Amino acid sequence: FGINRGTSGFLLNQIDSAAELAKVFLNFSACKLIKLNMLQGDFMASGRRPVKSFYAFNDFYIKATHGNDRIVGAIRGAKNFPKHEFDGDGLIISTPQGSTAYNYAAGGAIISLGANQLAIKSICTKKSLRAVIPNQAITVEIERGRATAYADHGKIMNGVKKFKVKPSQETVRLAFKPGYDFEFKRWHV
Repeated sequence: FGINRGTSGFLLNQIDSAAELAKVFLNFSACKLIKLNMLQGDFMASGRRPVKSFYAFNDFYIKATHGNDRIVGAIRGAKNFPKHEFDGDGLIISTPQGSTAYNYAAGGAIISLGANQLAIKSICTKKSLRAVIPNQAITVEIERGRATAYADHGKIMNGVKKFKVKPSQETVRLAFKPGYDFEFKRWHV
């Protein structure tokens, strides 16, 4: 049960007073519960270092390590997503809940919560990629340039050469107060 104390708070409840919070908790069984899947990413750096696994609630993304550099590579899916090449600053792969975060800020599509889909968005590339695809394993290979990988805006690895992102069995359950329209807030950013 998250409480919005900031500005956007897309997946947080708007609670205006301690009395309102107490009222919600006294009738917590009336709250709407939603279960959201996370992503698992398996990353391999250059130099034959072993694969490292990470989880993300919102997104995984890669960016060129140095500001003036670019990364060149290919991305492919397991089904309904043929190979795409990219050449630019980076790439974002996000969950439905993460689609209103960095993905949206970069010009990506918003996905309804609970949808069995992923959003993919290139970052400052020669040929823009903006896709919503069925939930599946995605493989990214870096052919040129140095890439740094991030999970939910935290740096996880430098020198990434290859990674695979797939739907995870790990989930997060969120509770919303009765009558709160969390989807409305997401679509009216």
